[in-house]
Order: sequence, then C-alpha cells, then structure tokens
Amino acid sequence: MRNLFQKRRQVFRNQCLKYSRYVFNDHFVLFLLVFIGFLAVQYSQLLRNFPKNHLPIILALVVLLF
Repeated sequence: MRNLFQKRRQVFRNQCLKYSRYVFNDHFVLFLLVFIGFLAVQYSQLLRNFPKNHLPIILALVVLLF
C-alpha cells in the first residue's frame, strides 16, 4: 500500500512540475510589471520633490557607492 501511495505521489509531482514553470513564469512577468510601475511612480515623486541644492545628495551617493 505504501509503495502504491509513493508511486502515485511521484506521478502527481511530476505532472505538477511540468506546468509549474509556466505558472511561475506568468506570475514573475506580472510581478515585474507591477514592480516597474512602482519604480516609475517613486522616480516621478523623487523628481518632483528633488531639492534645489544637489551637492549633499551627490556627496552621499559617492560615499555610498565607494
């Protein structure tokens, strides 16, 4: 009985694995679209609220990058 259960479980897993790459691929594309939209909104808000004095921001970026 255990062997039968193990065999059926293995067959079911193999069937699920065939289609899981398509499901994850579609969800990944959907996630990327939402994430790119989020980044675009954040970037537009950054540009809208960017301070006049750019020197402190440039110095902070240089320190963080190096």
